[in-house]
Amino acid sequence: MRNKLLQSHLHLAVQKKVESLLFSEHLYLEYKIKNRRADIFWEKQNVIFEIQCSPISLQEVKERTHDYESQGLRVIWILHQKTFNKKTLSEAELFLRKRKKAYYTNISQHGQGIIYDQEEAINLSDERICRSRPLEIDLSTPVHTPLKRLYFKGDLCYLFLKRPLLFSETWREKLKIYYALFKFNSQFYYRLLKHKTRLS
Repeated sequence: MRNKLLQSHLHLAVQKKVESLLFSEHLYLEYKIKNRRADIFWEKQNVIFEIQCSPISLQEVKERTHDYESQGLRVIWILHQKTFNKKTLSEAELFLRKRKKAYYTNISQHGQGIIYDQEEAINLSDERICRSRPLEIDLSTPVHTPLKRLYFKGDLCYLFLKRPLLFSETWREKLKIYYALFKFNSQFYYRLLKHKTRLS
């Protein structure tokens, strides 16, 4: 019960924060669209913001996203790090991150914090093996591309398009090290397993 109450407070705090960041007369909270109630509808940009502070199934994410997109709306998910952005990604989180439809937030009950994107490396077991510092994004500055994708100023795609060399050598080197360790460990366990098979 206490955990649900906290999630409810966080949800409201994130909702209010997004409202204050956009500060638009074309913004509606808890807006009903057919059989759905969108957390935030930004009519001017035709964008739905869905705030998620509690676990959610992949099926529910797919259904909500489909229902909004079938109405010609774009959907952006904001996932709270209290539940998401852990070592192991949930199916829903992985689905959204792969399709560039989700950001993270660390906003507290008192409205302090940011909405952010991040560089990350995910292995075949859906585990996050490394990530960058949070990249704060500016929701008030959407960027529409010729491919009909929607980015926001400061997010990973925006920074990469603006400054392809942004990805520092430090990050590249770190990624190489993690990959080398992952590869080495895989080979080590494979050899160990092979050796055990021979002995049995």
